[in-house]
Amino acid sequence: LATNLWPYLERVNCPVQLLKGVTSDLVTPKTRARIEKMSGFEIIDVEGTGHMIPQDVPEKFEELVRKFLKSVY
Repeated sequence: LATNLWPYLERVNCPVQLLKGVTSDLVTPKTRARIEKMSGFEIIDVEGTGHMIPQDVPEKFEELVRKFLKSVY
């Protein structure tokens, strides 16, 4: 991205869950390390998928989203 979004992400003050397909390369190791240091952020590696998690593994996607929502509400 041409816009630096880190200052905005660092101000987020609610729980965030990032679902990342294990074969996706959109989240680099450097980016992942930075996100993992941020308070309230959680990264979940999803097996059997790349970037299109809802399409590739819809049942797993639903399970993870429901579990996350139950944990924050």
